[in-house]
Amino acid sequence: FSERVMIPVFGKLARLIIELLPHTFVKRIARQLVSAGQPMTTQAFFATVLISGIMVPASILALVVLATGGEIPPVAALFALASTGVGVIAPFMWLRRRVRARKSAIWKSLPDAFDLITVSVEAGLGLDAAMRQVSEKLRGPLAEEIGQTLREVGMGRPRREALEEMAERAGVKELATFVNAVIQAEQLGTS
Repeated sequence: FSERVMIPVFGKLARLIIELLPHTFVKRIARQLVSAGQPMTTQAFFATVLISGIMVPASILALVVLATGGEIPPVAALFALASTGVGVIAPFMWLRRRVRARKSAIWKSLPDAFDLITVSVEAGLGLDAAMRQVSEKLRGPLAEEIGQTLREVGMGRPRREALEEMAERAGVKELATFVNAVIQAEQLGTS
């Protein structure tokens, strides 16, 4: 029932909501989802917002109706209405917390990654091979981002574009500084 009825209905409603919302807002949420590690699509996120905005107050009203024997006091109706806001805001709070946690995990793994890159380059490996070592030896979101960047470069994307996109996806200032240093070194021909 959920796969054949609920998901398509809420998916269509989410698409309608996405079309009604300002394009810049939807784009910002899409960027936040990417920074969070793409836990879901933009459409699925807005479907979640819609579902939680409807289900939270509906659940509260159902509990009140069961507790009072079919009567809905005005205070309970007001509380259910206020809980609609909580149901809508909760997914945005979850997304913000997830983005912060991922950025923190990337930031905390930067020293180990930089050390491994430095040791690998000093041992004679090229930058791509050193970054491959990081993606294989380390675990976590930084290793995943570097692995994705290396796959993009392997498929023919220019290294500069892939690195810049990695820095943008991660949203960590120190990683962006490293990427800029690598790009500048590549342009100037320095080691």
